[in-house]
This record gives sequence, C-alpha cells and structure tokens, in this order.
Amino acid sequence: MTDSNQHQRTTFLLSLAVAVLLGGALAVSITAWHGRDSEAFSPRVGTGTPDAAAAAQDAETADAPPARIPPAVAAPTAVTAADAALHVIADPPELRVWANTRVRLSVQTDVPFERFVWHFEDGSEPVAGAIVEHVFAESVRDRHVTVEAMRRGQPTEVATLRLPVERLAVLAADGEPRPDAERLPKAEGTRLLFAGGAIDDAQAARVTAVAADIEAEVLVATGDEASAQALAQAIDNGALTVALLHWPRQIQGDLPPLALLRNPGDALTPIRRGDRDLGAWSIGDVGLAAIDSRGETLAESDLKRLHDVLQWTSAYRVSLLLSARPLTLTRDAELIADRAYRVYEYALRHQVAAVVSASGVYYDGRFGGVRVIGVGEVQSSGCVRPLGQDACQQPSLSVLDVPPQGPPRLHVLVGDGFTTALAKHALPAEVGKIRR
Repeated sequence: MTDSNQHQRTTFLLSLAVAVLLGGALAVSITAWHGRDSEAFSPRVGTGTPDAAAAAQDAETADAPPARIPPAVAAPTAVTAADAALHVIADPPELRVWANTRVRLSVQTDVPFERFVWHFEDGSEPVAGAIVEHVFAESVRDRHVTVEAMRRGQPTEVATLRLPVERLAVLAADGEPRPDAERLPKAEGTRLLFAGGAIDDAQAARVTAVAADIEAEVLVATGDEASAQALAQAIDNGALTVALLHWPRQIQGDLPPLALLRNPGDALTPIRRGDRDLGAWSIGDVGLAAIDSRGETLAESDLKRLHDVLQWTSAYRVSLLLSARPLTLTRDAELIADRAYRVYEYALRHQVAAVVSASGVYYDGRFGGVRVIGVGEVQSSGCVRPLGQDACQQPSLSVLDVPPQGPPRLHVLVGDGFTTALAKHALPAEVGKIRR
C-alpha cells in the first residue's frame, strides 16, 4: 500500500470515529430530553453507575425525618393482622358494651421495623410506639385498629385488627329459671304503675285490673297512642278511679312528652307558672316532670324548658323526672359535655328523687349521684337480656312507690297475671345497657 493510500485510510477511520462519537452524544442528549420530567428531572454529574446514584440520593435523605402520617388510614393496603408480617395483640381482646375499655396494643414481628403508628378510627390522633394503650369510649359496635410499620427504604406495611364488642348470649325466654319472687307490699304513700309496649284490648283489661288490685293512683302508659287508648277504654269500662298519663317513648306525630288522658277523682293536678301550663303534674306531694328526649338529639329549647319545670316541681317533697331514653351516653361519640349530660346536671341541681326511663328494660341503679330507674314492658320482644343477668327479661309491669319518708321504691311485677314481684336483688343495677 502506498503512502497516499495509507493516508486516505487513516483519514477515513478518523472521520468515522468522530461521526460515531457525535452520533452517540446526540442520541444521549435526545434520550435525556425526551425522558425529562420538567419537575422531577435533575441531571447528575459524577455519580457514576445507577447504583452509585441511588446511594448518593439515599445519603442526601439519610437524616430527613419520616413523612407525617395522615390521621387515618381509609383503606389499608396490606392484609389483616393474622396474615401480615405483623402480629397485633390486644389486651383485653374485646370491648365491653356501653362501657369505656382501656386496651393495651402491641406488635410482634420478626422484621426490624423502626417505627409503628397506630390509628384507632374513633376521632383520636395517631399514636406512635411498639406498645401503646388506648381507651375506647362507650360503644355498641365493633372497632378496628390499624397499625403502620415503617423502615427506611422499604414500603410501609399495614395491619388491621377488629376489636369486637362483647356478645351476650341470646336464649329463648321460655323455660329459663325465674329469679326469686316475693309478694308486693301494700301501698304506702303514692303508687304509680308503668305499662309499656304494644298493648291490645285483652292486655289492657288485665293491666287495669292489676292497677285496681294494687291500689295504684296513676297508671302511666309508655307505648304508642293505640296502646294508651286501649288502656283509657279499659279504665272507662271498669269504672276505675286510676288516673292515666301517656308518656310515649317514641315520637308519634305531635304527641307531647307527657299527656293526661284520664283523671277520675281529679287525682292529678297540672303544675302551672302563672297562666302557663308547664306540662308537669302533681299528685299529693309528688311532682312529675318530663323531658322530651325521644329524638336523636336534645334541643336547647327542651333543656331550657326542663330547667324551668324542675324549678317548680322541686317545690314538692318528691320530684320525679321522666325521660324516654336512659340517663346514659346513648350514641357513639356523644360526650359528657353534650346536651344529654345536662339532664343529669339539672337533676342534681334540683334534687330530683329519681330519673325514670321508659327504656323497655327494668333496672334500679344510679348514674353518678342520681337515682335511675328503668321500667319494662307488658310483652317482651324476643329475648331482652339486661347486662349482668343470666335470665332474659320477662313481660313485666313496674310499680313505683313514693312513701311518706325515704326514697322511691321500685317493684317489678312478673308471672301470669303479674301477681308476683321480683326480689330486690334480682333487679339489674346497670343503666340502659342491653343487648337484643
């Protein structure tokens, strides 16, 4: 090969190499530009391999705090506690019905997680830690606890655990052992008879016969309007002297919380403030007031009216406050600072002898410093089991005696014809805490 040919070959190879180098650089530039995200793209210089680049980025964020955990996890992305790498332990494993329950929660795992965040899904703030304690407020429904487990450079793992509310066994009412019974004492002072539930004409005749036999002065119907009218007709048919008050436990049209249907002998006297009727009644030295607590919430106007009424009924030797629902926390997330709690406050302030509830379950107990009484129903609906009692509640009539001296006394009539009274120790002391 001549020197001229050698020179041409060398020139061609150099040109080809330059073209290849320029083409590669252009390709890299085009690829980088088209793959660029205007917000996320940031060219790196001197980072070497992709692994080295990732290591450099990790080094930049090594001291950065973990991202703030949102207050709640709407839909956990991991499996439940039983199947996940996390094992959640709750002590106790279930919640008490209608009671505050303190639960100790912990995590068992073989994975070296660095941080655990708990969400209780009850409106409270998240809590961090491998072992935490949380108080679940009164509830009648199951709760769910969610825990997030985090470690640097790995996805967050999530586990959930259901905390069930205690389940009280429901058995057939027939054939169960009956609690001890005793004879109803003779009437002493003022005697009121409470009859609740759906009452037909035949049952109304039996109830009014009991009212006459036990010398009740006032019969209080807590069922619907048809049941109250059946009792009114039975009083007329028997020419009885017992007065009849209708105290409905559910809202029905424009029915007032306490209405007088029959008053033979004028046993009941309306309590008035000047010319204004307060919707309260007196019988002898006993004053009867009612709060319209049949709705889901209590209106401010109802509480103001209650305050005014109790100022007048407290002038009597004994005052009783009738409330369609129990004096207890009745809804999830209802706190003692809510309006329902002010019923208790007013009862204390005006020295109410007892708050009587038409909850449909009989009991005799206390709510703080206030005496609380629940009245039952003529006919049980399935099996209603008061908390703490083995036997299901029977059909019952409730008798409230207000003696000349001492506190009111509750007697619960059961059995065929309501001829016997439950022994005092057989009455539940829990307030409206029932499972159906």
